[in-house]
Amino acid sequence: MYSAVHVYSDAFASPSIQPMGIFSILEEECMFPKATDTSFKNKLYEQHLGKSANFQKPKVVKGKAEAHFSLIHYAGTVDYNITGWLDKNKDPLNETVVGLYQKSSMKTLAYLFSGTQTAEAEASGGGAAKKGSKKKGSSFQTVSALFR
Repeated sequence: MYSAVHVYSDAFASPSIQPMGIFSILEEECMFPKATDTSFKNKLYEQHLGKSANFQKPKVVKGKAEAHFSLIHYAGTVDYNITGWLDKNKDPLNETVVGLYQKSSMKTLAYLFSGTQTAEAEASGGGAAKKGSKKKGSSFQTVSALFR
């Protein structure tokens, strides 16, 4: 005989309820030309503050660099300053470095960059776009897009 299994809807967290990750928010903000460090910080707070146990406003410490948010890691609390993250994330991946990583004897490193197509390969018609290549009309892949 079969026994009935009761599944309660609140037993499973819906992906639509979970907040976006920091890299996803960073990538999204990079798509908007008028995005600023402040708008990025506000989105982080909107998505995580009070919703994620490991995300919090940093404590102001006199004589210490300004922090915009804190994450509680296994080893302790780490403060993060997001100044310049949007600009830095828009930097294209260095093609020489990507090529070296793709040929790495370290399997994990080679795998992480296996789907990254360099501009040189794209220009020479290096085959169909692979996982991790251009996304949403951007002219290059950002760092955060690779590690989402």
